[in-house]
Amino acid sequence: MALGCVAILIVLTIIVLLGGYFLFGDSIMEFGKGLIGQGGSNDSKGGAGQAGDAYNWKKDIPDSEENDTFQNFAHTGEDGNYEVTLDAHDRESLVSFVFHYDIIVADRKGIRTVSEKNVGTGSFGEEKEEVTVSVSMMSDDVPEQGLIKVAFYKPDGSERTEYLLETIE
Repeated sequence: MALGCVAILIVLTIIVLLGGYFLFGDSIMEFGKGLIGQGGSNDSKGGAGQAGDAYNWKKDIPDSEENDTFQNFAHTGEDGNYEVTLDAHDRESLVSFVFHYDIIVADRKGIRTVSEKNVGTGSFGEEKEEVTVSVSMMSDDVPEQGLIKVAFYKPDGSERTEYLLETIE
């Protein structure tokens, strides 16, 4: 009887461990990376080098490149709160066009994505439509000196383009 209970407990423990791994595996791996110093931040290009070095954030000022999907950028706002208008459309979509955008900060510490995979919708087919997107970030993420930009892209990552929102000197 006792041997049967032990066997059942072992089987249940294995089931719980495997279930937890499949449900929370990615979160556990990211947590572990932060503990052993292999990441833990959203730096996309690394930060400053040795102590005392400052990252040259001015090199990350984007050219206002338009492409077939995202065009005619304009914006209002400051200090991490912006209204961005643009033409966002996809000729290939047969139904509504969904796109993503990331908010990126570059300052003396480095470059990092502070908000990613936000969702917007645009037009589809041949008709172009002006779209307004509210872009907001936490006040703690606004740099004292640096830049804030937004990157627009299709859900598959293609047609990516970056647009400068603010330079803070």
